[in-house]
Amino acid sequence: MLRRFRRCRRGATAIEYGLVAAIMALIILGAFPPLKEAFEPAFEAIGDYLTERSERIAENGIQ
Repeated sequence: MLRRFRRCRRGATAIEYGLVAAIMALIILGAFPPLKEAFEPAFEAIGDYLTERSERIAENGIQ
């Protein structure tokens, strides 16, 4: 069983994918501050819509 575990590379591949994803996330977060002003109106509009919709559902039920 230990020999088979040593030969198995699936775990190593998963770790590599995790590291790549973490590095990409750091790059995106590093680039986000300059983009904040561009995306802020869209995020606010989405938040306002969700708030309005949830209030309407709370008052009238799901429709």
